[in-house]
Amino acid sequence: MENLKTNIKTKYINKIDLIIRIKIIKRNMPLSAEEKRERKNQSNKKYRDANKEKCREFNKKWKVANKEKVKEQKKIIDERYYQKNKEKLKIKQKEYNETNKEKVKEYQKEYSKSDVGKKIKAFSSWKKQGIKFDNQEEVEFYYENYIKSTNCNWCGKEYKSSQDRHLDHCHDCGRPRAIICFCCNMKDLVPCGNCLL
Repeated sequence: MENLKTNIKTKYINKIDLIIRIKIIKRNMPLSAEEKRERKNQSNKKYRDANKEKCREFNKKWKVANKEKVKEQKKIIDERYYQKNKEKLKIKQKEYNETNKEKVKEYQKEYSKSDVGKKIKAFSSWKKQGIKFDNQEEVEFYYENYIKSTNCNWCGKEYKSSQDRHLDHCHDCGRPRAIICFCCNMKDLVPCGNCLL
């Protein structure tokens, strides 16, 4: 009986010894990248939980100081979310449009009258016509001149209405040439400088 008790004690001590040795070995072993990341995340979480107000204040200051960076990050996050949930969002938007037809119609009417709505309409119209721009600055430049223009660049006549104003372009290469009236646009008087080269 005594021998059995000693034997059990020895086994128990050996087990504890083995566990301690394993813990020591694990402690001395280099951690994998994932384990390091997990430990760091746990440590950060403990700090944040202990210092909530301090972290909140720091985040506020950082966001104010880095507005552009925050904007860019939000754009990236929104784009990822959209790509991940594209079908769900389309269904949701379709359901909203069907249940709020009058509201949507009113919004579209107001939007098309706004400066941004007019700008988007002009851009999409030019794109459909095959007008090609090198960059966004060029698009903005032509739009600004298009809006400010009161007389035809070729014949000099004043436009009868805003619908009489056209952004002329070369039909071969798609490059814009001038802002002209409807009559001059129908004549297609000037060949494109790019196509002559």
